[in-house]
Amino acid sequence: MPSRNGQIHVQDILNSVNSIQRCTANMSFEEFEQNETVNVPHVQLQYPQFPWQLMSNMQNVIAHEYFQINLRIFWNTV
Repeated sequence: MPSRNGQIHVQDILNSVNSIQRCTANMSFEEFEQNETVNVPHVQLQYPQFPWQLMSNMQNVIAHEYFQINLRIFWNTV
């Protein structure tokens, strides 16, 4: 698949920022720090047996090549 233009990438970034802001809008830092849904380091400490590096690698692919991700594979992973 050909690479997308810069304007589309910027819009995707803005969409992600908006999503993050919606998820954390009414949250204090203390709530964020204790929220397992949005605070990955907290979860990593609780479950050290999980393959965090592999998941991080997958995240890197998703973050940088997300427009090419097969949503069915992503959904099955979730």
